[in-house]
Parts: sequence; structure tokens; C-alpha cells
Amino acid sequence: MLNCIGQAEAGDAVFVTGYVGTSAAGLELLLKEGLNGSFNEGERQLVQIHQEPNPQIKAGRLCAEMSTRISLNDISDGVASEAHEIAAASDVTLTLFADSIPYHPAMQSVYSNEQKRLEFACNGGEDFQLIGTIAKQNLQTLIKKGKEAGVQICHIGEVQPKAEHLVYIQRDNKTEPLKKDGFNHFR
Repeated sequence: MLNCIGQAEAGDAVFVTGYVGTSAAGLELLLKEGLNGSFNEGERQLVQIHQEPNPQIKAGRLCAEMSTRISLNDISDGVASEAHEIAAASDVTLTLFADSIPYHPAMQSVYSNEQKRLEFACNGGEDFQLIGTIAKQNLQTLIKKGKEAGVQICHIGEVQPKAEHLVYIQRDNKTEPLKKDGFNHFR
């Protein structure tokens, strides 16, 4: 059964559906070039994803049908903000693996700078994707069911007992606090 965002427990896996950061990348292109900009194919794809969001109803239903403890949040304010909400509501710490964050192929071709892509994913918004946690022993079942349903589910982190910071990002063999930056509808 699908529960609220406060169901994460130490030892759980953190996952996302689909690609993240794509909408923010498309918005940046629109703001830079305007609606009638001369976009290449990759840029056009990013702009289209921003302009034509696809709510993850199928993914939400898939998670609800898991009949296991799960936390879930929409990525409307960026991965960092939503991860912080799950961690705070669950009284745990999340560590995200930068190398595991899934990017749309167009994002990788348009933005070769890894740091820029990570900023879009962590601090952008309106991706219409989901971030959640699930017990590690149930993760592969969720990924398999997602694949069968045409829903991409990627393991991007782990849940630990509460630490000094709510969310950390691990990259280049370093782990550092991840700030709750990005857009927030409730400021």
C-alpha cells in the first residue's frame, strides 16, 4: 500500500522514476533562446519535455500496488528539495549517488558539463517524476515490475540513520551535504 513521504527507514534504497533535470534544462533553453529559438534536435527534445509534462500516474500506481512500506514524493521542486522532505518526514538521512542519477540522452548531448546536469537534477523542478524509498529486498521487484510496465526506475541512493545533515551527495569518492536548494512552492 502507498504511504506518505514519512515511511523511509535506515537500510532502504532511494529510487527515482524516469529522467531528472530535463524540465529545468528545457526551461533554461527557452529562457535563453525564446519560443522561436533555433534549437538543434537535442535541445528541441528538452524544450518539448518541459512544455509537455507527463505525470507519472502509472509509476504511482505501480508503487501503490507493491503492498510494502514505501515512501514517495513528486519531483516538482528538484531532487534535493524532495529528498530533504522525505528525510525530514522520516527522521532519517538520505545519501544520493551522483553517478546513478538518470539523465535523458538529449540532456547528456546538450549539456556535456556533469556539474550542470547535476544542478538541473538537484535544484531544477517540474520533472513530473517521483522519488521514493523502499526496503532494499523489494527494490529489484519494483524495478522488474517497472520494466514490465514501461516505467524506468533507477536506484540512486541509500537511507541511513539520522545524521548531522538530512541529505548527502556522494561523488568522486567524496560525500558532502546536499542543500535544499531549488524552487519551492511553499516559500
